[in-house]
Amino acid sequence: MDIREIANLACKILGLYIIIQAFNIIFNFLYLAVTSSFQDQLVTLVFAIGYLIFGILLWCFSGKLASLMVKMKSNDSEQFRIDRQKMDVDCVQRVAFSVIGLFFIGDSLPKLIGMLSSIYLAISHNNPVSTLFFISAEAVAEFIIGISIFLGAQGLVNLLNKLRSAGLDTDENIK
Repeated sequence: MDIREIANLACKILGLYIIIQAFNIIFNFLYLAVTSSFQDQLVTLVFAIGYLIFGILLWCFSGKLASLMVKMKSNDSEQFRIDRQKMDVDCVQRVAFSVIGLFFIGDSLPKLIGMLSSIYLAISHNNPVSTLFFISAEAVAEFIIGISIFLGAQGLVNLLNKLRSAGLDTDENIK
């Protein structure tokens, strides 16, 4: 199993986890819809649909995301690429950071969608919207962190490698 297959599998597992979370929220919505007014729980349904859509998209496009996370040079021969990509620690770390970034993105997108629908409901009921902006700061920060981790996975791997070797005597430091 090469690193791209591991990345593909990790994306599919994350997509499945998010789909399961969506069904959990849908069942909670059904319970709350029976016990309280339907319009008050509309935000919960939007939340669940956001999770479900992101989980399905993550499952369907896991191959393309895996190729984005693990880039192979086109001028390498096929055997060299397979040997080089088997279990390189940096590649596994890069894939892990990318999957963590995807998790943060997937967790924050439904929150952002729910926040937009909450703002819409607050405006339609003439409620103050200012408190919703403070609540939405968490989702916005989580989304930005997720994008940063996903796009900067190689930089995080390089930082970890530098931190691991900080203060160690290497051949370059001795000369």
